[in-house]
Amino acid sequence: MGKLRVFISSTMKDLVNERIAIEQLLSSFNIEAVIAEDWLPGQGQIWDRIAKEIRSCDLFVLVVGERYGWIPDSGQKSETGYSVTHLEVIEAKALGLPMLAFFKTLSHETKLSRNDKKGIGALRDLVASWERGGIAGEFGNAFELARKVGESIINVLTDDFQQKRIRQRAELAGNSLLPLAPAGSSALPQLPPRLSHHVKTKKAVLFAGAGISLAAGLPSAAFFAQRLVQAMHAHYPDYQANPVSSAFSGVATDVEGLPEGRSGLLAAVASLVRPPQGVQPTTAHRNAVRVFDQIITTNYDGLFEEADLVSGQPRPIVSTEINDTRLPERVIVNLHGSVSQPESLVLNEREVLLLDRLRPNLWQAVRNLLTDKLVIVVGSSLRDPSIVRLFSEVGPEISGYFIVPEVFETTVIRLRAWNLECIRADAEGFLSALATS
Repeated sequence: MGKLRVFISSTMKDLVNERIAIEQLLSSFNIEAVIAEDWLPGQGQIWDRIAKEIRSCDLFVLVVGERYGWIPDSGQKSETGYSVTHLEVIEAKALGLPMLAFFKTLSHETKLSRNDKKGIGALRDLVASWERGGIAGEFGNAFELARKVGESIINVLTDDFQQKRIRQRAELAGNSLLPLAPAGSSALPQLPPRLSHHVKTKKAVLFAGAGISLAAGLPSAAFFAQRLVQAMHAHYPDYQANPVSSAFSGVATDVEGLPEGRSGLLAAVASLVRPPQGVQPTTAHRNAVRVFDQIITTNYDGLFEEADLVSGQPRPIVSTEINDTRLPERVIVNLHGSVSQPESLVLNEREVLLLDRLRPNLWQAVRNLLTDKLVIVVGSSLRDPSIVRLFSEVGPEISGYFIVPEVFETTVIRLRAWNLECIRADAEGFLSALATS
């Protein structure tokens, strides 16, 4: 179904910083923020467009400050006497969208007009009477609001009842729950002849990271880490992630020490890998299984496996230790485990740092593959401690390409030790170019 879409309903003039803070937070979570207030009044059938966008969303977030908002004085919905913000809430309520509402705490010095005071009061009453909505909290500033919005969305996405509701909406809407404006397409990248030759002759291996699955709608690493931080807050309200350690594995280590233990950690991770709006393999996944016989991924999801099943020639899947130090000619290796085999997941700091000792044969087999074939890195920053160690051990024996949307000089310098050349392209464009070359 793609990324989770969250409709942000707010007024503009009094909540500029708050809107920016929410957009930035949701972007870091790999969630799409939809804000209709960016469209100016008078742009044709503006309400039709707003209503379509609300219907395309999975969640509705209302933010109310010190203004009731613009009331159309002509055209669509002008006869109601409601502000656009109020109309958006009514539309969301009619659709049964899960809603989170946040009202700004106003100082005693704040002077509201009669219309603003009356309108904001009406919004409070509407939200309070809505069984599928609710006032998620008050806020004082943009920073506090962003934190509360993030926490509330994580709570919704990990609550069984709310998950079921979002899943049902996605299933009923089907393809209608898609962004109205299609993403712009860019020209396919030019591929070095050496790269194309190695891929065509099956002398290349794909090394794929989480970046390749973000387009499918899976949460970002920041979302994963924040979900685990909230699990810690349930027991230790003042808990903060250690800024020195790897964010996710460090918090995962602490969560594993809670009364729920390893099973609680696994349950939290599994719920995030299977988001309620549903995810499917992207074009990048499908092209990858068409082009590469051997794929190594650090992702927990099973999107490569699903794409491979559709191809009609599913290959062996390796997610745990193996008996040999060579891999099959056709294989998908889940280096950090797979959510379909919870016991295989590499989560805590010890597992990440000592992966070579926990799975020595698999580690050696991957090393052999990285030295035997041209390495194509897509969707991975190569920053994970276990991956840095893996590539550093193989070192000069590696040869290949690093696919990245933006190429920085520091990246080029960092990758020289591993003989990886940078190609500027996104995962979809690059793998499409390979599939059609």
